[in-house]
Amino acid sequence: MPKFLLLLAILFCLPAWAQQKLSIQPESPSIKVRQVLLQKIQSFTEAWGRSDTVALGKLLTREYRHNDIWGKALHRKDWLAYAALPRKISNMEMSEVEILIYNKNMAVVTGKMNYQLGEEKITQQIRFTQLWTQDHNQWKRASFQATLIDKSK
Repeated sequence: MPKFLLLLAILFCLPAWAQQKLSIQPESPSIKVRQVLLQKIQSFTEAWGRSDTVALGKLLTREYRHNDIWGKALHRKDWLAYAALPRKISNMEMSEVEILIYNKNMAVVTGKMNYQLGEEKITQQIRFTQLWTQDHNQWKRASFQATLIDKSK
């Protein structure tokens, strides 16, 4: 009889436990994790500027998603094809970078990037959000969203 009551209590309480929401709170990264992520982001940015798809492929997750400044959504294969196209990018600078860590294996990185584009060296500025995740103890970029900063406003 006591086993039956225990089973009944578990069955009665199980739905309540199952409906509890897990609250994953963001944390600031340790100095070491911040440095590793900033280095990965810098390496990624430089590889993109050189159209180095071998290096880029090593820094992307298998299910990578990319939303560019024009609103185009690309999956990994399509984005790597785009990244392979030669481009003239110079003077890339990141600023206002903020990093939040979730569950020790996911990082949300936001910031601003300035660069010069083309032979004319047209200055562009974007705001970005990047999602980085750990894959076999290596940080890889899982997603990217960029918005072109309209300097006319």
